[in-house]
Amino acid sequence: KEKYIQREEFAKICQNIHGKILILDQILCCTNFLMDKGIPGNKIIVVEKNEQNYRNMMEIKNEYRKFQDVNINYCSIGTYLSKAKKSRELLHAIWFDYYCTFRGNKECRPRKDIKLSKSLNPSYIMVTISQRWLYRGKKGRDALEEHIGELFPDHQNIYKKRYKGGSEGKGNAMYCTLHQTSSLLNSLAEQA
Repeated sequence: KEKYIQREEFAKICQNIHGKILILDQILCCTNFLMDKGIPGNKIIVVEKNEQNYRNMMEIKNEYRKFQDVNINYCSIGTYLSKAKKSRELLHAIWFDYYCTFRGNKECRPRKDIKLSKSLNPSYIMVTISQRWLYRGKKGRDALEEHIGELFPDHQNIYKKRYKGGSEGKGNAMYCTLHQTSSLLNSLAEQA
């Protein structure tokens, strides 16, 4: 239920932007949802660092014509963001849909990835993290919100929700937050 609500919130903002959308998506569930909401596949960039999940998505892409224009990449979100920064690719919305804590691990570095996204000047960022452990003495969600506030000082929070993860809501405590960044707010002010 909560994942559906999150996808709905993300889809709403994606319907109103004209640029590229970067997401973490293991089996094209979120991609399918966004496309069902009218977002064309050629606007969606999917990253997956797990080789088997990547292969599965490529099989789905090759089997179903609907996904033929989706850009699927075998790499971490941090690696993709680094490449996008070097090539000056414009990303208008990014969903960091992590299942790790804010402090991350060897393979997943939420704090570093979100910081790297700032250089790409996205209009929206959405982050999902586990709330299992503290980060530098703070709850993960508080550390995350503080980090976003430091990187995007003029941001506007659109959505935030704490919930229980897992298929039956019995898993880890999770937190999801969606922010409109200062880049979009500044461009709207310039248009006025």
